[in-house]
Amino acid sequence: MIALALLAAGFVIAREIPALPSGAAFGLAGVAAVLGGVVKGWACRGVMGAACVLFGYGYFMLRVMEAPAPWFAGRSELVQVEGVVLDTPRIERRERSVMAPFGSDGSRLRFDLRLTGAVEGEEVKRASGKVGVVVAGVKESDARPRAGERVRVMGRLEAVEGKRNPGERDGRLWAAQEGRIGTVRLPRMDLIGPALGEGTVLGRAESAWLAFRASMSERAHEILLGGTPSPVKADAGGTGHGRASSEGRALLGALILGEEDRALREVRSSFNRLGLTHVLTISGFHLAVMCGVVLVVLRLGGDLGRWEAAIASSLILAYLAILPFNAPVWRSGLMVLGLIAADGLGRRHDRLAVLSWIAVVILLYRPMEAWSIGFQLSFGLVALLVWLGEFTHGRLFGVRLRGVVRGPEGVGSWVRGSFTRLVSTSLLCGIVATPVVAYHTGLVSPAAVLSSILMVPPITGVLIAGYIVLLLGVVAPPLAGVASQALGAMAEWLAWAVRWMDSVPGTSVDVPRISLGLALAATGVAVYWFVRGRWRDGAGWAMLAVVAGWTIGEFRWSGALARDVLVRVDTLAVGDGTCHLIRSGREAMLWDCGSLTPGVGERLVPRAARALGSGAVPVVLVTHPNLDHFNGVLDAAGPLGVRRVITGEAVARRAEERPASAEAFLLGELRRRGVEVAVVTAGDWIDLGEVRLEFLSPARGTAWGTDNDASLVARVVSQDSAGRSATGHEALVLLTGDIQGGAIATIGTEHPWLRAKVVEAPHHGSVREEAVRFVMGLGPRVVLQSTGPGRAGVAEWGPVRDQAAFYCTAEDGAAWVEVLRDGGVRSGAVRR
Repeated sequence: MIALALLAAGFVIAREIPALPSGAAFGLAGVAAVLGGVVKGWACRGVMGAACVLFGYGYFMLRVMEAPAPWFAGRSELVQVEGVVLDTPRIERRERSVMAPFGSDGSRLRFDLRLTGAVEGEEVKRASGKVGVVVAGVKESDARPRAGERVRVMGRLEAVEGKRNPGERDGRLWAAQEGRIGTVRLPRMDLIGPALGEGTVLGRAESAWLAFRASMSERAHEILLGGTPSPVKADAGGTGHGRASSEGRALLGALILGEEDRALREVRSSFNRLGLTHVLTISGFHLAVMCGVVLVVLRLGGDLGRWEAAIASSLILAYLAILPFNAPVWRSGLMVLGLIAADGLGRRHDRLAVLSWIAVVILLYRPMEAWSIGFQLSFGLVALLVWLGEFTHGRLFGVRLRGVVRGPEGVGSWVRGSFTRLVSTSLLCGIVATPVVAYHTGLVSPAAVLSSILMVPPITGVLIAGYIVLLLGVVAPPLAGVASQALGAMAEWLAWAVRWMDSVPGTSVDVPRISLGLALAATGVAVYWFVRGRWRDGAGWAMLAVVAGWTIGEFRWSGALARDVLVRVDTLAVGDGTCHLIRSGREAMLWDCGSLTPGVGERLVPRAARALGSGAVPVVLVTHPNLDHFNGVLDAAGPLGVRRVITGEAVARRAEERPASAEAFLLGELRRRGVEVAVVTAGDWIDLGEVRLEFLSPARGTAWGTDNDASLVARVVSQDSAGRSATGHEALVLLTGDIQGGAIATIGTEHPWLRAKVVEAPHHGSVREEAVRFVMGLGPRVVLQSTGPGRAGVAEWGPVRDQAAFYCTAEDGAAWVEVLRDGGVRSGAVRR
C-alpha cells in the first residue's frame, strides 16, 4: 500500500508541478535507490520512499506530460488514413436533452480506428495511434464496416481538445495515456473504403480476434435480449435493440453486457441518486457475483483444487471478451483475476498487498486513473472490506467463536448471516464513500445504505439469472428464450422499484463544492469511527465536531465572491449557443442556457456551476425564441435548483401561437414542475445581490421582423445607481442576446450615451458592421463572445480586439470577468 501511495504522490506532483523532465527524475530516482542501499533504518526508508516518488514523477511525465505531439501538423486538417476497426460501428443519437426532439436528428456513425498508415500522395506512410471516426448523416440502410476490418478513411482530423470549462478534465492528458490523437469527421459514408494491401501477420491476427469478439458479443446480446443488436446505439424513442425494447431490457443490457441505452436514461439517474451507480457499470461487484455462481457450480462436482481457480478465471476471461473494452471493465477484471490467482496458488499472501500491486499495474498502464472516481472507489472500498469487513461485522453483530462445534447450517441461518453481512458491508462502504462521492459529484445520498440493503439482493438475483440465461443459450438455446422473457419481467420490476425509491423525498441531496481536504478529513474520521470509535471516545467526537464545523463553514461560504467584487460573469464554452452565469453577493442567475450541441444542461452547465463554487442558481433568463439559447434549461433546472424563469414577450407569444413548438413545451414543462414563469420588457428590472438588471429592449408590444431582434437586452448596474438614466451612468455589464440591425439601431437612438465596462458580443459575434460599430461605441474594457469555431477569430472584430480584452469561447474556453467595487475590471479564461 505504501508503494502505491508513493507512486500516486509522484503522479500528483508531476501533474501539478511539471518542472523536471522525465530523464532527470529517473536519474534522481536511481541515485536515491543506490543511496538507499547504503544507509540504514529510517534514513533508508525515507530515501527509498523518495526514490518511489521520483520514479512516479518521471513515469507520469514520460507517459502523459511529454507524450509526443500528433503526427499531423495542425489542430484540424484534411487527412486520408488507414487502420483497423476496433469495435462494431453504431449509429448514435447525439441528443441527451429533454428538448432533443425539437432539435436536429444529430444521428451519426461512430467507431474507433487503430491507425496503421497515413496516405501522402501515392504513398502510405506508417502512422500510429487511435482515432475516433464520426460519420454524419448516416442511414439505417448504409453499409458500414465491421470490427476487425482494415479500412481507408478520408475526412477532417481534429486534435483532442484541452479543458474548455470549469469542472472539466483535460482531455489531452487522458488521450495521451491511451495513444488517442483525435477524431476524424466525415460528411458521408462513401469516404470509407477498403485499405490497400493485406497487412502484416500480426495485423491479420488482430483483425480475426476483433471480428470473433464482435460476433460473440452479438450472440450474447441475442441470447439475453432477443434479436441481434441494432446499429442504433441510442435514440429518443427506441433503445437500440432492433425493436422498441422496454426499460427492463435496457437495464439488463447495462447490468450484464455493459451496454448504454437511451431507454435507461431516467432509471440511470435514479440509480445514481440512490448511491447505486456502480451497479450499472460493469465492476468488481458484477464479476464477484459471476465468480460466486461459477464456484458454486464447480463445487457441485467435488473438490477441484487449483483447477477451480483456473476454470473460474477462464470463464471470467470469456465473459470479459464479450464486454465493451473500457476502463471499468478491464479494471475490475484485472482486480478479480489477480485475487483469484493469488488464492489459487495456495500460498500464503496478504490480500491488501496483492490488491495494491494490482492497482500499481493499472496506474502504470493508465496513469490518469489516479484521478478517476471509479478507480478510487473500486480499490479503496475493496481494500476497506479486506481490512475492516470482518472487524466491522463483528462489532455490529458479534464475533463467532472459532473451535465451537456446531451442527449443519440451515437455510435460515444462511439467510440471516448473508443479511447481516450485507448490512455491515453497506454501512461500511456507504458511509466511507460518501465524502469521496460528494467531492467528485456534489451528490450525497442519505438513503445509500438503505437502498443497498434493499436493492442489492434483487439486483444480485437478476445478475445470477442473467448469467444462467447466457449459459443456457450455449447449451440449450430453446430454454434460453423462455428464461430471457422471465428475466425481462424481473428487470422491469427492478427498474420500477428503483424509480419508486428515488421518488421518496430526501433520498438524495445536491451539495455545494467541497474541498479535497474536507473530503479526506471526513473519510479519515469515518474510518476512525469504524476502527476505534466508542460512545465515550472523546477524541472521536472532537474529530467529528471539527469535520462538521468545517463542512458548515464550506457550505456557508460556498459561492461567495471576493469582497472587492461587485459582480462576476462567467461565459461558459457551450459551442454555438450562450450560457452566462452571473453572480453578485451570494445570488446567481443564468442568462440563457442553450447550444446547438444537445445536452449542455445535463452535465456541462451544472458541473461548471459547481466547480465555480456556485450553489443553487434559482433564476434563468431566456432572451428569445431560438433553441440554442434555451434547450439546456429543463435539463439544468433540477441540478441547479431553478425556481423562476424569466423571458420576453417573443417567447411567450411563440408558445401561445404554436402549441407544438419548443417554446410551448419549455414553458409548459416548467409550469408542470412548479417553476414560476415571468415575462419582462423594456423598463422592467430584477435585483441580483448587490446589482440590478435593467431591461432596455424590446419595448412592450414590439413585433420585430426577426427572432434575434426580439432578444432581451439588459444593462447591469449597482443598486446604488439603479434607476439613473443610461446616459448618465456607465453600466457594469451590457448583455445583448442575439440583437441585429433593427434592435441595435433602436437602442442607439433611445440610449445614445450608453456605455459599459463589459459587453456581450451581439449574436455570438456575427460579422455585422453595425454590431462592430455598436460595441466600439460602448467603450468596453472586456468583450465576451460566446460562439463555436465558425465565428472565431474573424478579422472584422479586429478594431474591438485592439480596444478591449476580447474573449472568444471557441478559442479561449470559458471566460470570466469581475467588476470590482472601485470600478476596476479583472478578467481571464480557462485557456489563457
